[in-house]
Amino acid sequence: MRRLAGAALGLGFSMLVAATVFAQSTRETRLLVTVVDQSNAVLPAATVTVTGLEDATRKATLSPVQTGSNGIAAIGGLIPGRYSIQAEFPGFDSGTLKDVRLRPGDNRHIIVLPIQKM
Repeated sequence: MRRLAGAALGLGFSMLVAATVFAQSTRETRLLVTVVDQSNAVLPAATVTVTGLEDATRKATLSPVQTGSNGIAAIGGLIPGRYSIQAEFPGFDSGTLKDVRLRPGDNRHIIVLPIQKM
């Protein structure tokens, strides 16, 4: 009886570990970009463009997206790898994050846009 209980416990533990590893390996890669000005105020409707820098990431065609009322642009379904992220908003200089490495799960970044000089 002890052997049977020990085997069942071992099998249950093995299944739990396998499920955890599988869940971690299949998580979606998602990019969350917050666009703010120099005073840290969010910029709704800013345009965010993501460009792949590697062969695998260049193949993903990404259309520019706009930030929501909270100043955040959410871009899902990305391939892990290296990207360049650019944000633009009227009246501000554009901002770029060069060579950003995305990993599975949520990748949060902030881009600060300076006011254009006259």
